[in-house]
Amino acid sequence: MPLVMAKSGEAFTVSSLEGPHELRMRLVNLGIFPGAIIQILQRTSSTVLLKVQDTRLMIQQGMACQVYVK
Repeated sequence: MPLVMAKSGEAFTVSSLEGPHELRMRLVNLGIFPGAIIQILQRTSSTVLLKVQDTRLMIQQGMACQVYVK
């Protein structure tokens, strides 16, 4: 399921990344890659606040649409 459809507060494992190569590499550089465990902390209409390992980061909804989790 796309990350934007996942529930806040739960931890998920990244299953795949979609989109252009540049976007996938940007996500990997942020620590979001297949096998990584991420948690949605907060969601707004345009952004998603994530916990990735010990880091919190905010990505746009468009980027979150390209991250698939299980």
